[in-house]
Amino acid sequence: MKTAIVTGGTCNDAPAIGTLAHNLKETANKLNAEFVVFHDGISLKDQDAIQGILPTRFYPYVFPGEEKSFNDTISAYFSTMVFSKYECLRLLDEFEVVIWTDYDVVLLGDISELPSLCLGGFGLIPSPGVSVRDNFKQSIVQALQGAYDLDAQSYSAPIVVVSRRLKNHKELYDYCITKTEELWEHLFLPEQGIFELMIQDFGMPVDTIPGDIYCVHPRNGNVTENVKILHAYGQPKFWNGLKNTDWLNHYRAWRRLGGSGYNSMRLEYRFLRFVKNAYRKILGSIGRTGT
Repeated sequence: MKTAIVTGGTCNDAPAIGTLAHNLKETANKLNAEFVVFHDGISLKDQDAIQGILPTRFYPYVFPGEEKSFNDTISAYFSTMVFSKYECLRLLDEFEVVIWTDYDVVLLGDISELPSLCLGGFGLIPSPGVSVRDNFKQSIVQALQGAYDLDAQSYSAPIVVVSRRLKNHKELYDYCITKTEELWEHLFLPEQGIFELMIQDFGMPVDTIPGDIYCVHPRNGNVTENVKILHAYGQPKFWNGLKNTDWLNHYRAWRRLGGSGYNSMRLEYRFLRFVKNAYRKILGSIGRTGT
């Protein structure tokens, strides 16, 4: 079964994407998948480093519709790269199964069962206690004028699985672009909101990807041995304050391969090295004084 694992991000996200590639090499080898990265300018050096980890295709991405500006609240969290998630639908022209993963994750275990969880062709993670309207700004109520059930249960999309069981995947792709253009000013969690409306417009059944296994926040007290993916949704991320040994080990491996790094990580490392050296000097001074 020809499979792709897909992510997308800006050139500034290259260290996280490289770290994810190293992580995938250990946890997704049973899928024998090709890695696909949508980006807006990842350097050739970083592309080569990622290629050295996994066979990878790189596709420059620009939102294909009419692009507008996010307001400050949304742009603090998202760029238009978030819409590269729609490209999973187009990749079904070539691949039988396409798995999207956000890059702010740590894969703890084998994820090869994901395709078997999504036999209907479209798999998302349920968001208990969250409704469709939570993916939009309040203005969406007037914009949609009662055409949708905004109180329906919402789904989250850090992990998405699509397959060729979706016979109309090209139509769905075009829908996502057009609906994004139409509702741009009302979007809050952008691509998730569009997926929610697509589900209702097409009467699509959704295969459930269990969130307690495939989308657990690292600070959640329920990180059991069954958890396969940690997702650092919100802030901080693994590279700017959220500590996680597994992610750090993959990041260090990525750096040893010549991949670019985060300035925040370099400054933190230098500070820790300064503290350790100062501590050693103090201990040495105490030792000399005591002799």
